[in-house]
Order: sequence, then structure tokens, then C-alpha cells
Amino acid sequence: MSRLTEEAVLKALERHAGKIRYVYGPTGRQTLAEGKDLTQVQYVIGTGGALTRLDEGASILKKATIGDNPNRLLLPNDDVEVLIDHDYIMASIGVLSTKYEKASLQLLKQSLGI
Repeated sequence: MSRLTEEAVLKALERHAGKIRYVYGPTGRQTLAEGKDLTQVQYVIGTGGALTRLDEGASILKKATIGDNPNRLLLPNDDVEVLIDHDYIMASIGVLSTKYEKASLQLLKQSLGI
């Protein structure tokens, strides 16, 4: 199950993170960033499925965000903090927060272990 989770996380990162691309022109090679630059993200939150149920969910997510990067993805830096939505409530909290802002924030922090 852990290996499948790792692959799912890697695929999600490939879909969400931008990428460095090289283009060649008359002035030589230029570096372009395409898509979302996640290099300055402070927190990565795992929610749902195996990430919330496996004991190593947080380490899988951390390893994927700072591991080998052969595709030149714009991934978070090494100091990113990984949080797990243990109670799988992020989607619900978004709706609840429109009416119960403080209680929703408290529930979210509890689920993330903050």
C-alpha cells in the first residue's frame, strides 16, 4: 500500500507543480518556469485515502516533495512542513467555515495536529 501511495503522491505533484523548461534561441539557452512555482510553499497538507491511514503518510509526502527531481518540477524546499488531515475533514471545514469560522479553524487545527 505504501508504494502505491508514493506513486499517487508523485503523480499528484506532477499535475500540480510547475516545471523548469529550457528553450534554445539565437542568444543561447534560456530557462523558463511554467506552471505553479511551489518552491516557497511553507506547508504541504495530505488529506484523504492512504495518507491519512498509513503510519508513514507524512514521511511519504515529505520524501516525494523533496526527493529526486529528474523532471525539474518546482517543488517545495527542504524546509517545507508536512501536515496530515488525520480526520479527513478539510472539504467539510471549507463549507462549515462560512458560518462557524472559529469552530472550523479549531477542528482543522486539531485534525492537522497543530
